[in-house]
Formats: sequence, structure tokens, C-alpha cells
Amino acid sequence: MGYAALALGLVLVVEGLALALAPSRMEHLLARFARMPLDRRRLPALSAVAVGFFLSGLRADLGPDRMSRHGHIELSHCDRDCIAAQQS
Repeated sequence: MGYAALALGLVLVVEGLALALAPSRMEHLLARFARMPLDRRRLPALSAVAVGFFLSGLRADLGPDRMSRHGHIELSHCDRDCIAAQQS
């Protein structure tokens, strides 16, 4: 739940900043988006989903759980075994 709350919080910060710093620009963009045909609305939405999955995958692969105090990636015993098997 901690990561989900963090993700939701970051989304709200970004959305809030966009609305606070440029409300008229956001209104213009939303009106323009509403005038777009449905098939053209799907591409930006699917692109956002793809980028979100990519970024969450990066976090899972190289997130703070796998980083040492010195910034080096720590390999689990499974990772070490797989690397050893590939080298032999």
C-alpha cells in the first residue's frame, strides 16, 4: 500500500501543479482533447499507460530495494546463480 499511496500522491502533485501554474492552458488543452475523435484520444492514453508500465518496471528492476548504500546494484542469490551458470 505504501508504493500505491506514493504513486497516487505524485500524480496528485503533478496534476495540482499543472492546474495551479497554468489553469487557462489546462482548460485549453482539455477542451482541445474533448474535441478530438475517440480513436485519436486512445493513442495518447495508451502511450501514457505504456510509459507508466515502463517506468514502474524500471523501478522494480533498479529500485532502492536492490541498491546498496554506495549506489551499487546488489544481486540476489538467484541473480548470482544465473550469472554463474551462464559463465560456465
